[in-house]
Amino acid sequence: MSPRGPPSSHCTATGSAAQPFSPFWFTVEPQDMLAIRGNMAVLNCSAHSDAATPARIEWKKDGTFLSLVSDERRQILPDGALFFTHVIHSKHNKPDEGTYQCVATIDNLGSISSRTARLSVAGKGCWIYQPSYLNMMYSLTAMGEYSCNCSCNLNFNCFDNSKFTHQIMRRVEINFAKVENTL
Repeated sequence: MSPRGPPSSHCTATGSAAQPFSPFWFTVEPQDMLAIRGNMAVLNCSAHSDAATPARIEWKKDGTFLSLVSDERRQILPDGALFFTHVIHSKHNKPDEGTYQCVATIDNLGSISSRTARLSVAGKGCWIYQPSYLNMMYSLTAMGEYSCNCSCNLNFNCFDNSKFTHQIMRRVEINFAKVENTL
């Protein structure tokens, strides 16, 4: 064995100083939602940290980060929510429907990913109009018995691409009674 000499008392470290741990969490995560074609929609997301730098929020759709720089329909709001001015959806073009995820990043601290949320899109199909018929009966007796019967007809006019397709009529009835013995 060859001697290496006396042990060195000098040490050099490179890199950055360790950062103290800062808690970092989502205060609001996106939820599954059903949006109406042509209407606005919002997927909520917000993150909090004790770090001095606020979180930067980005969004993924179907696992890929969205590029929203020149997008006039979608934008990230100051609180981190993803806002759609109007949802696009047609038979062959469904660019907004999918699975979304919010990613919050704080430089020199890290990133966290929210739960995924499914954005489903419904057409502008059915509209609810005021009930065409409403009947309500109420009776009360001296013994503390009462009953209530309510019924109404709801008309749903359904459209496809602004053309009337059909009407659905449903009758809704609500009945309840309460009996108290007061002897």
